[in-house]
Amino acid sequence: MNIDLLFTNDGEGGLVSDEAFDTPIAGIMFDLHSCSMSIEFSDMESLELNIPIEETYINALIQKPILQVGVIENGEMQTTMQVPLMYLNAPPYMSQSVGSITKSSNSVVQFDSFLKRCNRGQPLHRSDLDDDESTGSVMGGMSTALVEYAPHLSRQRTVEVTQQMSPNSPGPKTPTPNVPTPNMPGMSVPGGGGARGIAPPPAIRGNGENPSGKKSGSGKKEDER
Repeated sequence: MNIDLLFTNDGEGGLVSDEAFDTPIAGIMFDLHSCSMSIEFSDMESLELNIPIEETYINALIQKPILQVGVIENGEMQTTMQVPLMYLNAPPYMSQSVGSITKSSNSVVQFDSFLKRCNRGQPLHRSDLDDDESTGSVMGGMSTALVEYAPHLSRQRTVEVTQQMSPNSPGPKTPTPNVPTPNMPGMSVPGGGGARGIAPPPAIRGNGENPSGKKSGSGKKEDER
């Protein structure tokens, strides 16, 4: 198994392997003392990556504790995921970042966006460090912007894009004009009593006037005043 560490210009990092992992990945450990990484699996086993991380990439790994992970075989991307990055021998000021790490996910759209922006990196693991033929890129010189995805990932990416474009997907909604929204208990906008930007319904006056200000009925109430 050979693995490369890739980066974008804005410091987003990821791993690309030329072999599939036998067990799901639970997380990736980054030892700041030895500048080395290990992949931790859900069965409590781990894979020690045998090439130290270059100093130029260390700060980026500290700033963004999520790594994109992909597996490419036979010229196609077979697996994509987002994996939390955890730290060993970290200074005290990094404790908050470590505690805020999220769970793994497997968005193809996120991985594809990352891969298309990659423009630098380094080898991170080689099965045989003495094999000169394995020193090249895991992707074999393939353009990161032109990588083909296996059929199951292509379908998943289509589903993700469709969900993002669907009008029924969660997102900001525009309130219906001139329709007052009831001020339900416990639903007020923080910092003010009730939702802002929605006018309350006009009061109905006791003299027979309707909300538009026009008189209704015969006007008898007006004559009695």
